[in-house]
Amino acid sequence: MASRRRLRLDSAAPDVPEVLAQTLADIHHFDPGSNRPRTYQSWASPGRRVVVPWMRRSALWEKAFELLDQPAPAYAGTFLHRDFHLGNLLWSRGHISGVVDGVETSWGPARLDVAHAATHLAMVHGIEASAGFTDAYRRRTDDRSDEEQFRYWSVMDIVGYLPDPVKVVQPWRDSGVDITVDLARSRLEQRLDQVIRSS
Repeated sequence: MASRRRLRLDSAAPDVPEVLAQTLADIHHFDPGSNRPRTYQSWASPGRRVVVPWMRRSALWEKAFELLDQPAPAYAGTFLHRDFHLGNLLWSRGHISGVVDGVETSWGPARLDVAHAATHLAMVHGIEASAGFTDAYRRRTDDRSDEEQFRYWSVMDIVGYLPDPVKVVQPWRDSGVDITVDLARSRLEQRLDQVIRSS
């Protein structure tokens, strides 16, 4: 009998960030050869860079917008999933058995993929789970990339959820995650604060 494959959105046990980090590192080691995908797209277009009523720290968001007004850092290109997060992973017996939704596959900075997964984890399970994941990724890849560069890609990803992360919350709730829109918003802002303060 085949083992049952399922989503695992309701847990951030210590093994989850570790397994996520290993899987993403494996994806980034893939060499597409001459079939390199298109260059990544930013989801933080200028139209999304607006202060809205649910934000509690407008000055923090303004600082994020100012950062994104700067040119993107130089990077070594890598194969990206581009939408790597818990909702696109199938699990079986404690291991990831499938990675789905490759429509955004592209070529760009590895840290953008890391940032996207980290933002997702922060909203679903809190900034501790997010930090655990990024630390695990660094250990597996011997990542010595500049913190200023990682800050840029992280802020780009966070701002990509504006003007409101409400659209991603209901699928999480349908999958058994105990989360409200207000909690997701608060955690998104906490993640931004964590990223900005790392300067």
